[in-house]
Amino acid sequence: MSSIRTLGLLAASLATLACSDSTADPEPTGSDANRFVMASDEFTLAPGEERYICYTTKAPRELNMNRFHIDNFSSVHHMFFARTLAPEQDEPFECDVLFKPNWLPLFTTGAGEADLNLPEGAALPVAEGEQLLMQLHLLNSTNEPMTETVQIEAQTIDRSDLQEEAVLFPFGTTILEVPPKTESAITHDCVIHRDMDVFAAFAHMHVLGNRMTFEIGDDADSMKQAYSIDYDFDNQIIEPTKFKLKKGQHTRTTCNYKNTTDQTVRYGEGTYDEMCFFSVFVTGGQALDGECVDTSGLGGSGGSSGTVGDCSKATENEIGIGAPCTKDGGECQTGLSCSSSLGGDSDDGVCISVGQCASSSDCGSGATCCAPAQSGGAINICIADPCRPKDCAPVD
Repeated sequence: MSSIRTLGLLAASLATLACSDSTADPEPTGSDANRFVMASDEFTLAPGEERYICYTTKAPRELNMNRFHIDNFSSVHHMFFARTLAPEQDEPFECDVLFKPNWLPLFTTGAGEADLNLPEGAALPVAEGEQLLMQLHLLNSTNEPMTETVQIEAQTIDRSDLQEEAVLFPFGTTILEVPPKTESAITHDCVIHRDMDVFAAFAHMHVLGNRMTFEIGDDADSMKQAYSIDYDFDNQIIEPTKFKLKKGQHTRTTCNYKNTTDQTVRYGEGTYDEMCFFSVFVTGGQALDGECVDTSGLGGSGGSSGTVGDCSKATENEIGIGAPCTKDGGECQTGLSCSSSLGGDSDDGVCISVGQCASSSDCGSGATCCAPAQSGGAINICIADPCRPKDCAPVD
């Protein structure tokens, strides 16, 4: 998932879009206490007009989201709902990108009415005051002007009812080479190391990808298909699905590509590079777990796969990246996180920034902006150069 992927507008802007503050539900009472709604402003699209507009708001309270719903809005080609790891502007803004590394997905869907239900007692947590973002890809394919207001609704559960947090668990590989002028497939096998319940899936390739399948078996010779999707780069969705992953099971992710160009295409962050990641939303998993992502196709300095590499030679730079820290110890400067708080068994770590860089120039001296494989390449971090593991692909 690239740091910024400009898709471009396919039609010229023929009318203006209202740009006052987006709205979220007021502080709830009674039966509304477990309901959160985020709505756009009213907008008008001319015939044939296409726009990408982002709206933001702050969570008015702690939101443990366990169900998402969007109605069928005629103007919506796709919708992306996320919490931001680095703040976006408060006013509605043009955002003709498919994905940004500081957007942590909560729900996304294509055209039409859609729901995503988490298992009972599970939720995706959002803290009070965290920024939420709703990206709308709007398209008026009719011959008449279209005026709408779009909203997404989330049902929440009380903290007392929260039994476990849902997490994103990625599969995939960086060993990827798509030959020119042909259809081909890349496969990646992995053995599951803990029991997990899958309730939704999110496939990600780039523009050459056209199909993805995921298989499960007791061994490599007894695979049965658990999930498949005809992939569309312009309409990536989090799709509800249910299956179990059991410790010791074998899995196989297959990414299919159609390369009509004259060039061999390899793994990379750009839209016209390629990727092969299959991420599932699970209960029973661990955040930033990258054991089922093969990162051996990546070069660069640093240690082996993991949250950090060898930090014995790391030093603090001018913005605090690389300073020693401990899990939940509060030693890092404002806006930075301790790497040990993001996973792993050690309490010792280094200060990093999460979701706040688009290139290494944002990270200060002696540090790199890169995308850890544990997040499926979805989130960028700034990390001191001696600490950068091989599974953290530089974005520039």
